[in-house]
Amino acid sequence: LYVPVCALTAGPGGEARIEVVEGDPHDGVKALTRMVVVDTGLAADGYVEITPVGGGVVNVGDLVVVGK
Repeated sequence: LYVPVCALTAGPGGEARIEVVEGDPHDGVKALTRMVVVDTGLAADGYVEITPVGGGVVNVGDLVVVGK
């Protein structure tokens, strides 16, 4: 799996994580999301390889929150 580099954030312990959208993204601030801690791998062309850790789940096609 891979995500845009701008989807990565740092957790309070310095761990890499992404925010996965679970609801309708058109709901704005009411859209449900969940944080998933990930290990990162290779990075190229603005994308980075991710592997969920600690029981987190990310599936192909999931929407992720990206920064500006």
